[in-house]
Amino acid sequence: MLILACEKPLDNPEQTDQIYNDLLKDAKTSSALAETEKKSLEGIEKEIADLKPGDNSSKIKFRKKYESEHKIEAFTQKSTYFSLRAFKRKEYVLQVYPKYFTRHLAWPDHEEWVDYQASKRLELASRDWGPESAQAGQAY
Repeated sequence: MLILACEKPLDNPEQTDQIYNDLLKDAKTSSALAETEKKSLEGIEKEIADLKPGDNSSKIKFRKKYESEHKIEAFTQKSTYFSLRAFKRKEYVLQVYPKYFTRHLAWPDHEEWVDYQASKRLELASRDWGPESAQAGQAY
């Protein structure tokens, strides 16, 4: 008995791309962190509004507000960055996937995913090179 299968290209190949999905996940995470920090900022602003003149804790509260505003800005920037990278990745996938399909290559490319993970691990690695951060017996 002979069974033939019809191969058909994926309509949305970016949905099977692990890198694209990871970038979308990072964008959503950053956006959620920004929203959480905005709620925290609202609480800090209420505390500042309730301050009495001459209160010694005002400097601390204003510093918290300043830090919270900068965290919100950083999370918003990260969310935008990851969204743009996901958009560019989608364009790239839509351009490259037909080549993979016509050559009958595995999709998504596993080597590209491994390279992406290594790159991400290095981006997230600690940049503190002080002696107290080094683990005993670990070579650089």
